[in-house]
Amino acid sequence: VVVAYGSMYGNTKKMTDAIARTLSEEGIRKIIIHDVSRSSLSFMVRDIWRFRGLILGSCTYNTELFPPMGNLCRTLTNKMMKNRLLGLCGSYSWSRGALAELQAFAAKGEWELLEPTIESKSNPTDEDLDQCVALGKNMAEALKRTNASE
Repeated sequence: VVVAYGSMYGNTKKMTDAIARTLSEEGIRKIIIHDVSRSSLSFMVRDIWRFRGLILGSCTYNTELFPPMGNLCRTLTNKMMKNRLLGLCGSYSWSRGALAELQAFAAKGEWELLEPTIESKSNPTDEDLDQCVALGKNMAEALKRTNASE
């Protein structure tokens, strides 16, 4: 699983950390985490090509998707990636936007969108983090199911 996140104040990072931790606890051993603000776009795309699962988490930036995450999503759309499992989460402070754009990205591609999608206002609550755990478990289960059928 590749976990790619964009976080300005650490709120989205908390969410993706909970998802990645759950994936590990559920037996997923190959997990790569990319901070879209710091990782090279080419390395992120390479890793996403190599793995079946993808988690995208982004904060809202001025009512839109965080710019480095927007760049990654445009690149993935251009590469026409498909047949992958996708999980989404996002955060906002004064106005929503990131999660809706991530959902629009997912709808344009041939992704298997896993539930739940999670949106947190500022610092994620315990309930938000419980939803992140649920997404991590659902991703792990889907990967195990897919691997068993191949």
